[in-house]
Amino acid sequence: MTPAQILNALGQHLLTLPDCPPAGWPNKKLSPLPEPPYLLLQIASRKTIDPTLTGTCETSSGRGVVLVVHKKNDYSTQADDLAEAVKQHFRKGPLGDLTIKLSQVLGGYPTDTDWRVPVAVDWTT
Repeated sequence: MTPAQILNALGQHLLTLPDCPPAGWPNKKLSPLPEPPYLLLQIASRKTIDPTLTGTCETSSGRGVVLVVHKKNDYSTQADDLAEAVKQHFRKGPLGDLTIKLSQVLGGYPTDTDWRVPVAVDWTT
């Protein structure tokens, strides 16, 4: 799968999250930027390996990160609950041509304008 196909597969699956807030990713921009909450999908890492000398067994693996963007100074409960819903939505197992290996909620952090909680989604092809 190409990087764009992987990103779109993750993004299209994200959009099927029940009560999904607006969501964007690098080749699907949110314009204009909505009021929080909203979701941003990014690819944090990607590698391609082929253990054969003939080049016949290529696989890719990587990590996508869904950023749950929420209002700043509004406690973290709603952002944490939405992050947990995203994590549960990307359950371990097949997702089309991808396989989800692990999803986990990481520690939230503030920016100048909002509160963000990353959800890491590890995948392989």
